[in-house]
Amino acid sequence: MINSYILRSGQHAVRRLCGILRGILVVFVVLQVLYFALSWGSSGNYYTVFMRVHFYPDGMTLDELLHLGYTQRLIGVGLGLPTLGMLFYAVVQFNSILTYIKDGMIFATRTIAAMQTFTGTLLLYMVLANLERPLRALIVNATMDTPVLKSLFTVSANDLLLVLVSALFYVLTAIMHEGRRLEEENKGFV
Repeated sequence: MINSYILRSGQHAVRRLCGILRGILVVFVVLQVLYFALSWGSSGNYYTVFMRVHFYPDGMTLDELLHLGYTQRLIGVGLGLPTLGMLFYAVVQFNSILTYIKDGMIFATRTIAAMQTFTGTLLLYMVLANLERPLRALIVNATMDTPVLKSLFTVSANDLLLVLVSALFYVLTAIMHEGRRLEEENKGFV
C-alpha cells in the first residue's frame, strides 16, 4: 500500500514536471522567434522604462547591423531561417518526448525514436548555426561595395558542451532501444 502511494506520487510529480517543461518550451519558442524578428527587422534600439535594449543577430555587432541595407537583411533572414527551423523542430521533438513520458510511455519505441530525432536535430542545428555566420558574411559582403561583416568561424565551449550532451543523449537512447529489444526477446521465451 505504501509502495503504490509512492509510485502514484512519483508519477504525479513526473507529470507535473513534464507540464512545467512544456510551458517553458512554449516561452522559449516565443522568445526565440521574437528575438529573431527584432534582431533582423529593426534598428536594434528599444527603450524600456529603465534601460535601452539592443537586438542584433548572433555573430554581428550592432554597428554591423546598422550598416546593412534591406537586401542584406533579407539575405540574413533567409540564411537564418533554416537554423531557426532546426531549433523549432528540435523543440517539437522535445515536446513529443515530454508528452510520451507524461503519458507513461517512457521506454516506448515512439519515445526512443523522438529522443534520437531530437538529438540529431540538435546536432544539425549546431552545425547550421556555426556555418550560418561565415556564410552570411561571405554572401552579404559580396553584395556590398565595401565589405562590412567579418567572416569568422567560431566554436564556443557551449557548442562543444551541446555536442557532448547530444552524444550522451544518443548513447542513452541506444541503451533504451537495446533494453526494449531484450525485453521483447525475453517475452518470447516465456
